[in-house]
Amino acid sequence: MSLDLDDIRAAVTAGTITEAQAAGVVALADARAKGRAVIGDMDEPFELFHGFNEVFIVLGLGVLFAGWTGILAFVLTLQMKALAFAVLGFVGMAAVALLARYFTLKRRMNGPSSALAAIFAFCSAQIGFGIGLGLSGEVFLTSGLAAASGSLGMLIYWIAFRVPFALAVVALGALGSSFCFIAWSGDILSSPREFFLLSSSGLYGWATIGVGILALITAMYFDLSDPHRVTRRATNAFWLHIVAAPTIVNTIAASLVFNVNWFSLSLLVLFMVLLTLFAIVIDRRSFLIAASGYIAALCYSIAPGVFFVGSFVLGSCLILLGAQWEVIRGGLMHRLPDFRGKDRLPPWRAAENLWQTTANG
Repeated sequence: MSLDLDDIRAAVTAGTITEAQAAGVVALADARAKGRAVIGDMDEPFELFHGFNEVFIVLGLGVLFAGWTGILAFVLTLQMKALAFAVLGFVGMAAVALLARYFTLKRRMNGPSSALAAIFAFCSAQIGFGIGLGLSGEVFLTSGLAAASGSLGMLIYWIAFRVPFALAVVALGALGSSFCFIAWSGDILSSPREFFLLSSSGLYGWATIGVGILALITAMYFDLSDPHRVTRRATNAFWLHIVAAPTIVNTIAASLVFNVNWFSLSLLVLFMVLLTLFAIVIDRRSFLIAASGYIAALCYSIAPGVFFVGSFVLGSCLILLGAQWEVIRGGLMHRLPDFRGKDRLPPWRAAENLWQTTANG
């Protein structure tokens, strides 16, 4: 069901909505249509700043935040530093909330909203940090409480202001707190690689892929609710995919190549192929970006002497895939059988029509 201008005029005549409300609806519809026209029907929307004024404001917020960290550094020299840290955390959160009411809810600014979200996360993490200092001061416990309170604060911030970037911070905070609490339990890392290694001897890899899968499920929920990607739900999904892609890809790929042999390399090739198909089907490029490094490593493992050839081929494939993404996706989607949720994925066109569109400019 869709409404046109005649329906809106009829609603005004019937007294259902006012003329001002009707003008607002028309302006909103026009803005959304123009936004989709700018990025193209089949592109993946991504925008950090609406204009250079937002860059200017973000710069100001950065300078303000630098001053705030200086105040916190002074607080660390006080005897009551735990309490002072927590209290200043609440003060900072309140100040950021006031700024967000103006820059996010009133001005609808992208860049400042994301910057304020990051500062709010830092301030909410201060509360957990202060609690940790008051309890024992143990580094992993204190860091874990800081990351957990930062993640919880970001979730509250997202509920209040609906800033998509905040969801990525929520996921990263959950991952960071998991790492800290695992270390606090006595499972100390022997190598950074263990962050992504699925094994029976450590929990880091399981925490990484667990957060990644939860982020992916949540991202797909938002994606399937907005297949045309014209609302903030699609942007929510974008930032969650940014977290999900490297956590899932790195964990599975690093675990497969832990003991390099032809069987593990074959499984890695199969995983990369399935991952590529999945990324094309859901119309998200973040998984391919995360996988490209492992594909390069795979080329080096197979033929280290001619690695540059594999790198050249990989780069060519990425360029071709980016240039003809709609063509490839259209052909793939038309060949796939119907499955649950297929009609809720981003729309696609017939491959032959896309070739003609590309050729005609």
